[in-house]
Amino acid sequence: MRMYLPYLRGRQNELLCLRELLDAGKLSPKVIPIIEPVKFSNTFFSTLSKFIEMNHPVIVVRNPKVGSFRNELVEMKNKIESETDEKKKEKLKLIVDGYQTVWNDERLQKAYLVDNDVITKIENNKLNVQDAIMINLDRGNYH
Repeated sequence: MRMYLPYLRGRQNELLCLRELLDAGKLSPKVIPIIEPVKFSNTFFSTLSKFIEMNHPVIVVRNPKVGSFRNELVEMKNKIESETDEKKKEKLKLIVDGYQTVWNDERLQKAYLVDNDVITKIENNKLNVQDAIMINLDRGNYH
């Protein structure tokens, strides 16, 4: 069976397109998107939720190299810590907890862009390669 694995940066228009295709039932099960998140956004997480809801396979890059996803996640957690208004703090916690639930859903296939950090985690048994897809963007030497 042939599969098509489009690599998407997870920009808003790409995510909205994927959601529309899922809603319309027009995304073939043979098409399994690989999404490298660029922004920590509701659109990203609602799109992943739609894939989970529709039981459609999707691959998510866990160590994105492009965009501000990682920094925005850290900023969101810092914002929670620094928030003094308890109602706002609780609302932010609920949002982040909801995102964490989606991010950790076992139905999302994990992918990692191979770099020295990933190689080290594999060598130290901190990353189970049997549960992940490795994407080598640089054919250079590691270590």
